[in-house]
Amino acid sequence: MKPELSTAETKAIHSLLSECTIVEMNNNIKSKAISNAKQHRLKLADSIILATAQLNNCPLITSDAVFKKIAEQGNDVLFIVP
Repeated sequence: MKPELSTAETKAIHSLLSECTIVEMNNNIKSKAISNAKQHRLKLADSIILATAQLNNCPLITSDAVFKKIAEQGNDVLFIVP
């Protein structure tokens, strides 16, 4: 069972999420996701996440080990050791 979030933690999450932008799926993202899936042997969801970041010139900051090798190849992926 996960512990409840404190009021401060809840406010911090809301503050962070208020700065986020929702990006709609489009044909460019779909094409790039397919390319990423083939090139990096990624699952579909991971390839969509990477494609969305790449096409919107956003760094991908993650602790997901799936992206570690991609980060090591000098792509715009910052891998954070959990």
